[in-house]
Amino acid sequence: MILRDTIDDDIDPIFAVRRHPAVLAQQFRLTPGDTPESWRDWLAGANLVDCSVFRCTTILDDDQVVGHITQRGAEINGKVTFSIGFNLLPSHWGRGLMREALSSVIPDLFANHAAKHVVIGYFRGNTRCERLSTSLGFEPLKVSAFQRAYIAYKMGCLRWIRFRFLDFERWSDNCR
Repeated sequence: MILRDTIDDDIDPIFAVRRHPAVLAQQFRLTPGDTPESWRDWLAGANLVDCSVFRCTTILDDDQVVGHITQRGAEINGKVTFSIGFNLLPSHWGRGLMREALSSVIPDLFANHAAKHVVIGYFRGNTRCERLSTSLGFEPLKVSAFQRAYIAYKMGCLRWIRFRFLDFERWSDNCR
């Protein structure tokens, strides 16, 4: 496995992963504004509406794009918080690739991007994501039922979303 900052040539293959039927069943619905063109803009630092930083890491296996990790940074209550999302081709599930990739990306967010918190969201019932996030030290984030419903509506899905967070101290304790 090789990780690299996403380059322009990675974007179309990343969207092919995102549009894979098995991946679509486990990810948030793609919105009309979530396009390869918008990603190109966001990676260039343009048109960032819901965050101040948009980063993406490409996951490669034998020079083939097999997944990605998005990282959206914003200041929330005076603290830099990164929301991460990730997808991996189903043929690569269960190999530990995403755990390895996240274990490389998360320390960089804390060390080089001043993150105080990292948050992930996933659909209830996505046991792979839950196990992965738990193994990395993420803890459940308490979100009111109203907020969950609002977020689900805003994201265009009718599925219950669970959120987990990790702070620098917990990550540091988990890595010792």
